[in-house]
Amino acid sequence: MTRIGTPAEWRKWQTLQRLAGNIHARLDLLSAYAQNEGMAHAAWSDRAPSTMPDPEPLKRMVDNMQVGFRQIREAMQRVDDGVYALQWTADGKINIVDPKPEDMQGFIVIAAGVVIVAGLAWALYERDKSAREITRKFNSMSRATDQMFCKEGSPETWKEWMSWKVESGYQEQQDALDRALEGIGSAAKTGTSWGLALGIPLVLYMVSQWLSEKSR
Repeated sequence: MTRIGTPAEWRKWQTLQRLAGNIHARLDLLSAYAQNEGMAHAAWSDRAPSTMPDPEPLKRMVDNMQVGFRQIREAMQRVDDGVYALQWTADGKINIVDPKPEDMQGFIVIAAGVVIVAGLAWALYERDKSAREITRKFNSMSRATDQMFCKEGSPETWKEWMSWKVESGYQEQQDALDRALEGIGSAAKTGTSWGLALGIPLVLYMVSQWLSEKSR
């Protein structure tokens, strides 16, 4: 049995779509953040006054989240395309189901079928929470690195570190990423607009990577 979703169900679906879009943007930004921190670690870990925080574990977390989240986004897209349907359970959960062989012709409907994604709202909120936690950990890592050079390094090393952050494009990239992460969900940063805000810093990052490779 299938039916067209109610207005309340449609609004809930739109809310989940916006949340999924925000998570997608955050994970892409965190991937760029990991690359930026990785560049700093590669350039300075051998010169750091003590063990420099390694961004690789956080990078792996982001990579793993992106793989799993891609499957959820693809399933949600198939709902919009009329291939999959939504199922509201008696306990209030929302599942994505494959109602084959019915042809739903693009409607958001409630259906019985093979469950593709169970507990969609919970799955999205949990991933959003995890992505926000990774954001906080990256911010803490950056602060810890600065504090290490400031408190444990020589004045000369500290000055070199601060100069490198500017000259390499690292600092501009980090500032742009921080602004974009803070703006996720706001009118100015929804959809793909965050990518436009990062255009120049991302170019600087690619140039700095190229220069780093040439200097090795």
